[in-house]
Amino acid sequence: MILPPILLYFFISYAEASSALDMITVNCTWPCPNTADVCQVTGTTIQCAPSSNSQWVMKTSTTSPVFTGDTATMNQPCISAPNPIKATQPYTNITSSKPTTSNIAWPLQDSERPFDAFLSNCDSTTYCSPAISQCIPRISQDGYCNSTNECNNEQQCISGRCNGGETTWAPQGPQTSHLLAGIISAIVAIIAVIIAGVFYIRRRRRQPQLGSIAKKETVQDALASFEQCFESDHTTPAMQQRHLQMRLQQEHSIGDKGDMSSSPPPYSP
Repeated sequence: MILPPILLYFFISYAEASSALDMITVNCTWPCPNTADVCQVTGTTIQCAPSSNSQWVMKTSTTSPVFTGDTATMNQPCISAPNPIKATQPYTNITSSKPTTSNIAWPLQDSERPFDAFLSNCDSTTYCSPAISQCIPRISQDGYCNSTNECNNEQQCISGRCNGGETTWAPQGPQTSHLLAGIISAIVAIIAVIIAGVFYIRRRRRQPQLGSIAKKETVQDALASFEQCFESDHTTPAMQQRHLQMRLQQEHSIGDKGDMSSSPPPYSP
C-alpha cells in the first residue's frame, strides 16, 4: 500500500527531528542540591559548582548559558560560550537517573539566544566576531546574518536576514511538544489509512457477490418472461376447448358424488 503524502511528511519530520535532537545526562539539577551552587558550563563539563563572578551558567535546562562576569564592549576582546558536548562524542543519547543529574535535550533549543559560535560575553549592542575575536556592532534589520546572536533589537535571523522582532520568536525549550504532536498525527494518519484499507477490501469482496446475485435474478426474470410468452403464444383454440371440457367433466363428477352422498337410505319394512 502506498502511503499518502501527509503520512510521509510526518515520518520524515519526525525522523529529522529525532536525528537532530539527542538526550544527554548532565551533572546538574535546577536548583542544584546545594542551593548556593549554579549549573556551570565549561569547556569540559556541565555540572553544579559554586557561583563566581566570571562563569557561564545554565539557569534552566532548556536555555543557553549566560555569562555572569563583566561583559565586553565595542572592539574589546571577546570569548564565545564553551560547548563541552560535541555531536561526535560517543556519549550523546546516553542517559541515567541519579538525584544529582538531569537528562536534557541537546543541542539546546533556545531560539532567542542560540547556543552557537556567536553566543559570547559581548554586551547587548555587539556580538563576537569569530574572525577577529572582538565585539563588533550588531546587524540592523534586513542585514545579512548567520545567527540570531548577531541581530540587533531582539530581531531573529530568518533565512539569512535579520527580520521581525518578538513576534517571530519560535517557542522556547526543546521541541518535545512538536515531536509529540508529530507522533500523534502520524499514529492518527496510520489508523485512518488502515480503516480506509479495511473498508476498501470489504467493498471489493462484496462487489462480486452482489454482481452474481443480480445476474441470477436477471436470468430468473428472463426465464419467467419466456415461459409466460411461450404459454400465451402457443395456446390454440382447440387446446382451450379441451381444457374447458376437462373442467366441466371434473365439476360434473364432483356433483354426482354429492348427490349420491345426500340420497335417503333404502326403505326397510
